[in-house]
Amino acid sequence: MFSDNHGNWRYDTVIAHTATDAGAHEANAESEDLQWVRIDDVAGFDLHPGLRGSWGELIVHLKSTLA
Repeated sequence: MFSDNHGNWRYDTVIAHTATDAGAHEANAESEDLQWVRIDDVAGFDLHPGLRGSWGELIVHLKSTLA
C-alpha cells in the first residue's frame, strides 16, 4: 500500500496484481472513469492534482512490485 499523507487526511493506493480481469468498476460519484492502461501511459492522462503530485513516487513502488 502507498499512502499519500496530507496531515489530517491521506489517500491510500492499494497495489495488487491479478491474472485475469478483476471486474473493476466506478465505486461512487467521485469516479468519473475507470480503465486499464499501461503503467507508462498514466502520466499522460488528466490526473487528479493529488495523484499527479505523488505519481513520481508511486510509480517507483508500482514498478518494484513488477520486478
